[in-house]
Amino acid sequence: MVGGVLAAAMIPLRNMMEETVMFRRCQNSGAIVKSPVKEVLRRQPKAVLLAFLISTVGSVSYFLNIISYVPTLPMLFLMRETAGRPLPDRV
Repeated sequence: MVGGVLAAAMIPLRNMMEETVMFRRCQNSGAIVKSPVKEVLRRQPKAVLLAFLISTVGSVSYFLNIISYVPTLPMLFLMRETAGRPLPDRV
């Protein structure tokens, strides 16, 4: 809720800011496209797909705890050696 209030307060502040000289030059020359997302999807579909897949792999592996729960070799050795016995106080 606080984020929504802050965002609503920032919109008028953003509209009051002046654009940089370089941006105004690009705007006047027609170098600024109306829909940059559509332009990127049209010109670089493979790069967008690759970025999406890399992000998806990271998110899914974190969600499924694949990367953060990888048993280490010493832990596997300890589990094998202490099978059926209580663990010692110190390892």
